[in-house]
Amino acid sequence: MGRLEKLMRDLLKKLFEDEGKEPPQYISEMDRDSLLDAVRKYLQHKRSVVIVDDVWSVKLWAQIENALLDNNNGSRILITTRSREVVTSCKNSPFNKVHELKPLTLKSLWNFFARRHSNVTTMNFSDFVEKCKGLCYERNKAATMNFSDFVEKCKGFC
Repeated sequence: MGRLEKLMRDLLKKLFEDEGKEPPQYISEMDRDSLLDAVRKYLQHKRSVVIVDDVWSVKLWAQIENALLDNNNGSRILITTRSREVVTSCKNSPFNKVHELKPLTLKSLWNFFARRHSNVTTMNFSDFVEKCKGLCYERNKAATMNFSDFVEKCKGFC
C-alpha cells in the first residue's frame, strides 16, 4: 500500500468517525482510485480543512492536491513540509498560498531549548553555536529533541 492510499484510507475513516458513524469495512479493500473518488465525493459539498503534516515529495503533494480538488466552497488544504521542491511546486499553482517560516536564529533556538531542558546549563551559548553551526532547517526540530539526542545530532556538524 502506497503512502497516498494510506493517507486517503485514514482520512475516510476519520471523516466517518467525526460524524459518529462506523467506517465501512470495505474501506480497507479499496484501491487507490476508489479511495480518491470516495474522498472527493465525501467532501464535494462540504466546507473542510484538511491538514497533512510532513509532505516530503512533489509527487505525493500532486496526488494529494489532485485528490482534494478545490470545490469553490472555501475548503482548504494545509500542508507542512521541509522540502524546497514541495514549496516550489505549491508556488507554481495559482490556487495555493505559501507561507514560508524562517528557521530560528541560533540564539532563539538556544533560548527555546534551554527553557525546555534544565541540563543545558552545562554548555554555554558560544559552545552551542560552535558545535551546531551547520544545523540549518533542523533548528526548529532540534528544539523538541531531548538534550542527549540533540548533542548527538550536532556531533556531525562539528
